Amino acid sequence: MPRYDTHRDADMRLSGTILTYGGQAIRVIGAREDLKLHCVKLRNGEEVVIDQDDEQLSFIAPALGYINSTMGAFYLMRQPARRYKQGIDMSRIYVHGTGRLHPAIRENTRALADCFEGVYPTIEQAKGKFGGKNPFKQERIRSVAFSRKFAIADGGNGFKLEYRGRIVGEFQDNHPVLERKFEYLQELLDGVVV
Repeated sequence: MPRYDTHRDADMRLSGTILTYGGQAIRVIGAREDLKLHCVKLRNGEEVVIDQDDEQLSFIAPALGYINSTMGAFYLMRQPARRYKQGIDMSRIYVHGTGRLHPAIRENTRALADCFEGVYPTIEQAKGKFGGKNPFKQERIRSVAFSRKFAIADGGNGFKLEYRGRIVGEFQDNHPVLERKFEYLQELLDGVVV
């Protein structure tokens, strides 16, 4: 576990990054002069001050994956950059296929917390979020993630299975079925389908 001995190093490496504390996603606002970290919990906005030596603090970057927003499910990826940051630097995250992170997603800290903490609905709960198929209601949700790597997409005539932002199968008799060329994902899919 890294320990920063100077305020400058701690602030430079940690300021603006996402870490976890007790399994909860936190954003580091900055390092104080006494080298304690001033943070905000993403889930509820609660401000906390954490000692670097606290055993509940993890300097390992939380895993990225799908985020469920009111606009649908989006697969988050890290943009490579030569920055010396510990944890996840929010300015270096983008949505697969778009090249950037929409401000509405960045501001949805509860949805970001769900992603970083691995909180997702079951497949049945995800299907229930689609609601009606009114063609005049354009703001309807188009996809819902049920794990960090898999999501359900509205395919018009049925549900499609997405893996990391691309269609890899469909639902038959309420069960996800992979296309033949994506059968190598079966073990991974079995691990998240309960």
